[in-house]
Amino acid sequence: MNRIIVIGERTVDKVKFINNVFQFQDDDEQLESSSQSGAVLDRELSTKYYNIPIQVFIDECDDIRVWINELMDLEMRELRDELQAIVILDIDEDDEYEDEIDKLYDLLSKEHLEMDNNDDIQWDGEVIVINGLDDDNIRECQSMINGIVWRERQPLSDTLDKDTTIDTIVNQITTLKSQHRSMTTDEVHQHVTSVVDQILKQ
Repeated sequence: MNRIIVIGERTVDKVKFINNVFQFQDDDEQLESSSQSGAVLDRELSTKYYNIPIQVFIDECDDIRVWINELMDLEMRELRDELQAIVILDIDEDDEYEDEIDKLYDLLSKEHLEMDNNDDIQWDGEVIVINGLDDDNIRECQSMINGIVWRERQPLSDTLDKDTTIDTIVNQITTLKSQHRSMTTDEVHQHVTSVVDQILKQ
């Protein structure tokens, strides 16, 4: 199962935000308490070729930096192994935790390399920091999530286009790499997520 975790303060409606990201609406879905901590949501991404089931864990905290450090504890290894995205809803933008995120990335990459003799040197997920709940932030989160190569995908064999081949995708990636030489890091990141999104939705 593909899994992500969404973290934010109690006053932030994390469920509403993630429902907007996945364009999910269910008037019958209700949480059992006012706190969203511990909620588990089943959501899905759909492309022309795949359905991608995603399980969303919701958590709450008062201090994001402390929460990240707790996530790096040894006892949280099993959870880390399951995650492909960590969405941090930092609406106040008053926490300084860039160093903690760098350490978390390093840890996730190290542990990812240890899993099943994996040849990838980097973790195959994203830490996504969102600073608002408006449409621009929703689209930013959607773009980042769509850019992830999810571990579990359900092919839609009846919709496969014979004209879309591995060679076509490889050619697109080769062109992409040549264009990046004149771009800044931020521009590269935005370009990559945009192109991957287009490929998945072909």
